[in-house]
Order: sequence, then structure tokens, then C-alpha cells
Amino acid sequence: MANETSQAAEGTPESAPRLTGEGPDSKPAIWNPGDPTDGKDKYEFASGYPLICRIEIFIEAMYLVGLMLLAAYLVAWYVAGSFPLVALGNRGDDLPKALHQLVAFPIAGLMGGTMFGLKWQYRVAARGWWHKDRRVWRICSPWLSAALAMMIGIAIDGGLLGVSFSRDATNASSTLLSIGFVTGYFADSALAKLQDIASVIFSTKSDPSK
Repeated sequence: MANETSQAAEGTPESAPRLTGEGPDSKPAIWNPGDPTDGKDKYEFASGYPLICRIEIFIEAMYLVGLMLLAAYLVAWYVAGSFPLVALGNRGDDLPKALHQLVAFPIAGLMGGTMFGLKWQYRVAARGWWHKDRRVWRICSPWLSAALAMMIGIAIDGGLLGVSFSRDATNASSTLLSIGFVTGYFADSALAKLQDIASVIFSTKSDPSK
């Protein structure tokens, strides 16, 4: 009886999510995406991951932060156009117009994909769902987003998606960067859209008369 009273006094607040089952794989019975507790009790600050996993999580986070800084530098290089790119020495203003507009897509796509990956990283780590099998995705996803943004930009320029943009508009650079960023951040949705387009273009229907 005394133990039950003590547990009630030190128990979890009513607003905190309850866990179903026992062990590290227990899941919240009711999960609220806006809940800041991440399934932990009040004042439960210690990490549930062993030291080696915490080191790996930190290294992956620093990798993503480094990519985000690189993308921010490339965006500044693209917009300013007056200072040379480190190692290559190319100035944005020196590029041919078509190439200058094309590189906006992968640059902004890299930023969008990296931001999405970093958001995913801290969310799954805090909620206890980080695991090593996703490492290839966390490493490659920002670069895939950059490549996808470039191809989406080419598809838009070619009229494949049914939309277009003005190359000579005063805000053309901002438009291109915006398209690249949104494509990179929502790369999964962009891929699904491309799959729909490919299904329409390459689908074959059998002739019922044959």
C-alpha cells in the first residue's frame, strides 16, 4: 500500500503520454505531435541511448549542419554573384545565363533536403526511433534532393509539368531558388508526382478488339 502511495505521488503528470508495454520498444498509447515530452517523464533528462549511439547521432547531426552551411554559402554565392566560389574560383555572374539559372535548383534543393533530414534526425532521436539502418538515407537524402530539384527544374523549363517561369523576370532568381527549395524539402511528394507523370506518358493500354 505504501509503495502504491509513493508511486502515485511521484507518478507521471496526467498530460504526459502513457506507454504501452514494457522495455525500450514501448510506444505512446496516445501520441500528440506537438507534445514536447517525447514520451519522457518530468525531469527525466538522461538519454536512453548508449554512449556509442549518442556519438553517432551527434556526428550525423554535425554532417547535416555542415551541409546546411554549405548550402547557405552556395545560395549567397548564387544571389550575390560577385565573389568567387572557394576552390573553383568561379563567380556566379561569370556563368552563362542558362547555367546560372540551372544551378539554382540543386543549390536550393540541397538546402531543402538537408533541413528536412536534420528535422527528421532530431525528431526520431528524441522519440527513441533512431537506428543505424537509416544511415544511408540520412547521408544520401540531401544529395538526392539536390539532384531531384535540378531535374524538376529542367522538367518545368521544358513544359513537362504544365507550368513555366519567366527567365527574364526581375525576381527570376528568387523564383528558381524557391522552386528548388520546395522540391528538395518535399522530395518524396515530388517523386510521387513524377511517378504519376511517368505513368501517363509511358502507360500502355491493351486494345480490347485484339
